[in-house]
Amino acid sequence: MLKYKVKIQLRRYCYLIHCIKFIFLEVIVCASSHDSGVITFGLIDRDWSCKYPEDVDYKTVKYWLVSTENGTSKLCTGDHCVKTIPIRESTAYQYVFSCTKNATFYNHEPLHSYEVIYLNRWNVKFRVLNNLLNNSKPEPFIFESYLKIYYQDFYIIDCYLNPRIDLNFHNLPYKLFYKILAVLTSLDPISSKYLNQVYSNLLKNGLMGFESKKILADPKNYKMKYLNSKKHIFMYFFSVLYDTIDACLIQQKSLVYIFKRTEDCIDQCFKDIDNIAFIRLKVTIYSLDVISLNFSSFMWSVFNWLLSLINISGLYIDESEIVYYGIKLPVLYHSNAKDVVKNIESNKSMLNCKFFESLCSATLQNISYLRFDNLRLSFYLLSSFLENNKISHFELSFCSFDVADTRTQLSKILEKISKLITLKLRGLILWESDINFILSSIIRYLVLYDCTVVTGTEKAPNYTYRPAYKIYKTLTHLDISFSKLPINFVSALLCSDSLENINFSSFEFSKDDFVSLSLFNFTKKLNYLKIVNLTTNDQLFRFFEGIKSVHTLILSKISNLANLDFFLRLPNFSESVVTLNLSNNFLSVAILNLLGKFNQISCLHLENSLPLNSEELDEMPLFRTLEELDVSHNEFKAIGNNFISRCLKLRKINISNSKFHKGALMCIFTNNLVNNLLHLDLSGTELQHGDFQRVCECKLLQYLAIDFKKDLVSFPYELLMYASFKMYLNFLIFAVEKIEILDFINLVIEFPNLKKFRILCETLYVARDKHLQLSLGSYNAKSFCYIEVLYVNPISDCIIEFLQSTSIFHSISFFNHP
Repeated sequence: MLKYKVKIQLRRYCYLIHCIKFIFLEVIVCASSHDSGVITFGLIDRDWSCKYPEDVDYKTVKYWLVSTENGTSKLCTGDHCVKTIPIRESTAYQYVFSCTKNATFYNHEPLHSYEVIYLNRWNVKFRVLNNLLNNSKPEPFIFESYLKIYYQDFYIIDCYLNPRIDLNFHNLPYKLFYKILAVLTSLDPISSKYLNQVYSNLLKNGLMGFESKKILADPKNYKMKYLNSKKHIFMYFFSVLYDTIDACLIQQKSLVYIFKRTEDCIDQCFKDIDNIAFIRLKVTIYSLDVISLNFSSFMWSVFNWLLSLINISGLYIDESEIVYYGIKLPVLYHSNAKDVVKNIESNKSMLNCKFFESLCSATLQNISYLRFDNLRLSFYLLSSFLENNKISHFELSFCSFDVADTRTQLSKILEKISKLITLKLRGLILWESDINFILSSIIRYLVLYDCTVVTGTEKAPNYTYRPAYKIYKTLTHLDISFSKLPINFVSALLCSDSLENINFSSFEFSKDDFVSLSLFNFTKKLNYLKIVNLTTNDQLFRFFEGIKSVHTLILSKISNLANLDFFLRLPNFSESVVTLNLSNNFLSVAILNLLGKFNQISCLHLENSLPLNSEELDEMPLFRTLEELDVSHNEFKAIGNNFISRCLKLRKINISNSKFHKGALMCIFTNNLVNNLLHLDLSGTELQHGDFQRVCECKLLQYLAIDFKKDLVSFPYELLMYASFKMYLNFLIFAVEKIEILDFINLVIEFPNLKKFRILCETLYVARDKHLQLSLGSYNAKSFCYIEVLYVNPISDCIIEFLQSTSIFHSISFFNHP
């Protein structure tokens, strides 16, 4: 521990980049390794040229560009000298230029130096400039030559980045507007309220200025010339279109998300949009109403212009305001959490037709993805919207309809979609015509969640094979969970030749007069089968017996153990299953011993299912094949707890939210596990000091989720920083009651290969009794890190601004998470 404390003291007092002073004074002073944080920009001067003009004093030029063989320019590292020699018998002078790199004057171009006190003058912070400060190189920053950023224009750019200058009456020329965007692109801005202020000025003075039509039309194609057609730098305009709405990119869902503005300080992640081919627009109903009711015709033209720039291909409208999506972290396979939509029981908001009417025709024609969740809709609106559309993905979840539309059949709308590939319906009543439409379509991915069918006749129709039923050749994924459907309809869907993925969770058959049992007498090779809350049904069991093989099998919440016994004894299952989920079942040792017939299991989920004593378990092949194990929400004793320790090839394990008796965890962490474990989730689990020391002995750990809210471990930060896996850790999820900012920073930086870090804390603070000085350049971080801070008590603005300005944090977001 002494080594750690000495190291921290040196960092506190030896260097000075940023200073955070006492919190009660609410003062922050920033400096850098470039003395006072001054950055010099080397810029081309319109008034200078390389033709020996007498009115230019080249002796004052500090930096020069030199031409290269491939036609580009770079900073010349030679020493330069310009002398004036009087010409004989004349009053004129001759200029003599010399360069120690032996390049001629005509291969040089002088640069005009423009100094900016970056840390104090510009509230907007940039990742590129933060890196420049940390690297402590004396060289100026030089923009790419194709941008042609002139010294005369940079003063205006400087003014836009200085919040103290009033720009309310400034009009931006068309060309300069795109050059400012090019500068922002080159410097890589960090999301903040100050960046929003810059874009608010660009909106008012550029897009709404005297050359707004030229900017929108871009006749000289400056988007290509200066921005290389990159889209992300335009996205920040979405955040300043109206005071009460904000926007961000949710990369893992390919969504540009417009929502009600909150106090959270998030990284909007727009830079990632350039790597996404299929982009969808998600708008909350609140934001949609704000846009529909408050946008002028000109603001609509700007909004449509932005949509055209990113080539929106989908539209998703939802009632809920869910801002926190979080960075994507690797987890063990857990399909139960996929594709979940929550039904909001309150009165649903009516969808404003004006929004669709105001979208430009090019945007409407480009939309192939359409989704509505928890809204009140008009069939007439949907029908008119789909009239000239190429929808391939249609999703309707827990939506209500106008009183006049209650008996309107959905098929009257869907029949206009000739190329429907994905259909997801949740919480709807279907009619016989809707069933016929589904069977006659070319749908590949069908979800009927919590749906029922009204046949309109006393006798159920017979959906046996018909040539018009195209779905037999196309359907690959079927989810009928929580639905009550006719047996003939289900059996017809199960006849599909290409069916590979099925979800039967909490499913029931509706009463049917006509039952064709013969349709269940066929064999299938499945990739995925999910069964939750299964009710005994002879017809379905006949289908299960016909399954030839299945790769992923989920059998959760099976209350009847005889049904569970039935599945685990099916020979085709034991021969083929690779991923098995038996979570939330009351498993006995006798039931678990049935797994002895399974020869290929590499991933096993036993969440809230593991018996307290597992000593009587037989020797099984899975102890030699299992690589991923989820035993979360279980209880472990020190005696009779040998299930985990018998697994010889475990690489990933989730034991979160579990109760460990004294000594139990030490029994689990055998030398074999410590030497080979890559992924460990201990979140929500109380650890003793000795347990945590044993965890820190893991040698190759790449992912760690851990909880210190109970303060049972002494010096947890110090132990982590000297853990055996220090050089390998890529992902860290850390829960703690409160944490001082120096410990927070060291947690991130002491792991040189850390890529993503999420901390859950009640309080993030600066110690009142310290004048804290940090040198971030002394940490030698090898890679950028994405960070999320989920907090309960408010965090000081100076702490947020300080952390946002650090170059080692590629992305940092702050979410209030009570």
